[in-house]
Amino acid sequence: MCTQVSVLIPFKNEKDNLPALINALKAQDYSADKVEYFFINDASTDGGEDLLSAFTVLSNAGQGKKAALKTALQAAAGELIITLDADCLVGEKWLSSIVAFYEEERADLITCPVNIAPVKTIWEKLQAIEFQSLAASTGGAALGGQAIMCNGANLAFKKSLTEGDADFFNEKYASGDDMFLLEHAKRSKAKVAYLKCRDSIATTAPETWQAFWRQRSRWTSKSAGYRDVAIILCGLIVLSANLSLLALPFISGFYLLVALGLKMLVDFLLLNVSSAFFKTSDFLWLYFLILPFYPFYVLYAVLRGMLVKRW
Repeated sequence: MCTQVSVLIPFKNEKDNLPALINALKAQDYSADKVEYFFINDASTDGGEDLLSAFTVLSNAGQGKKAALKTALQAAAGELIITLDADCLVGEKWLSSIVAFYEEERADLITCPVNIAPVKTIWEKLQAIEFQSLAASTGGAALGGQAIMCNGANLAFKKSLTEGDADFFNEKYASGDDMFLLEHAKRSKAKVAYLKCRDSIATTAPETWQAFWRQRSRWTSKSAGYRDVAIILCGLIVLSANLSLLALPFISGFYLLVALGLKMLVDFLLLNVSSAFFKTSDFLWLYFLILPFYPFYVLYAVLRGMLVKRW
């Protein structure tokens, strides 16, 4: 493998998470002379930058994650760019597995898997199940030739993908660097691929209750900026299906049971594959705990994202 790689890691007040990440990056089995790491300080106040003496640390030229990534892109010399969240952990083959896939597929944008771990409580396991359902949908859609999601916590793309269009992140919206970059790639007719490889997984810790809802509000609020037909259509189908489940009890109990049965079948087929990949099949049964409440969750998340402007 000879691809020159630039890894971009924005951080803000991640002092507690940085030591483990630093050790993980130092343990990578990819040639050290073929990779450069950029940590971008987005106005941290906890002194975390003091831990990064072995890496290049840049100060964000603007504000927020999108500006931080753009700051690093200007300095990056790599052909392949990889973005990683500062609260993630990766295995020693993480970098080499992504590069190997890139050199084989020559994709312009590669969606890499993200998992929630470790999980102990029921609340944490429920988060993991939902995240794995998103991972299954992400992989299935990409492998079907119509990518609809990606996760900037573990994402790779050619640097050339960001050239020629200054607003590839759609900076009108505070979040959504990953999804707007995906839209940009699809508009550019770029090749989008999904990497299904355990070595390439990035793990992140489960969220607290408050942080979980803040994150969902960010995800929902940026959807107003989507322009890709497949992404919009997928979102509308998910929303419509869940709203229908809320309405069916007032129409027919029989149709409600049929709809729930169909949803359960499709969901479980996806989750069965995803949980096997992430090795979390032991608590997949908790899906049945989520099922009755999921339509209410979707409706609340959408309304909260539309109405709450500060997270």
